[in-house]
Amino acid sequence: MEPYRYTVTNTTIWNALFMIHALGFFQVMPLFPLPAVKVLGVLGNLGDYFGGHVQFTILVVLILNV
Repeated sequence: MEPYRYTVTNTTIWNALFMIHALGFFQVMPLFPLPAVKVLGVLGNLGDYFGGHVQFTILVVLILNV
């Protein structure tokens, strides 16, 4: 049962980090019909690069680990 417990714990932790980041810090608003988004969360005040590009990269890493 040990490997199963570690797998479930790992998945739960990465999922919690993803939810905190995606819903709390990095809220995106799609700009349809343009293929773009606008950052509305707390991190949106950091500017285009740190508020958008870097946070999107962190979001992708979190998605890949879930």
